Amino acid sequence: MKFHLAVLTAVVIACLTGCTSKDQVYEGVYEGLKMSKDLEDQQQGPSEDKLMTDDEKLPKYDQYKRKREEILNKN
Repeated sequence: MKFHLAVLTAVVIACLTGCTSKDQVYEGVYEGLKMSKDLEDQQQGPSEDKLMTDDEKLPKYDQYKRKREEILNKN
């Protein structure tokens, strides 16, 4: 919970300062949520349902953004 609050605070401060671009804010939020999910999975410990291959894990933001733009441009 404290981690989520820290991420939210960082995003709000970044938005209020106006020194960051919209993409930097989105990247920060994405990476923060990804890190939070990874930490949560580590705390729960390994189980057969939780074991994921590298292909199943969330990609880095730039890979996610590239794939998202490819899908949007198809339509």
